[in-house]
Amino acid sequence: GVCPFRRLGFAPLPTLHETARMALQSPLYTLAALPWLVLSPLNVIKLLLNTVSPTAHLWVPKETEQCQAGCGIARMWATLFWSQQFCWACALLYTRHAPHQEGLILFGAVTKLMVACLLLNGRTTPPR
Repeated sequence: GVCPFRRLGFAPLPTLHETARMALQSPLYTLAALPWLVLSPLNVIKLLLNTVSPTAHLWVPKETEQCQAGCGIARMWATLFWSQQFCWACALLYTRHAPHQEGLILFGAVTKLMVACLLLNGRTTPPR
């Protein structure tokens, strides 16, 4: 039993594990993680100091920043969000050296998709 494609001179396809390892060793993963490794701690510090970001007006309505400044629960959720983003950026860098951590990779991808969906929903939902 030799594979018919082998007889024709085709190389066998790499396994899913080998493909994941090759993809994770790409510098694109490092580039994807770097902004979060910088932005996340800065935003956590901003939240702990309860100050307005100098560029906040570019990304969020003024009311949102004022609401967050006056509400401890909003700051808590924002701190959890930014802390999670930092953890996932670290995990992404870790999986470059440990590509056998498929569960960690999938969990990270799903949480990023969920955050993206929530952000899109928040952007498209009209204010009340």
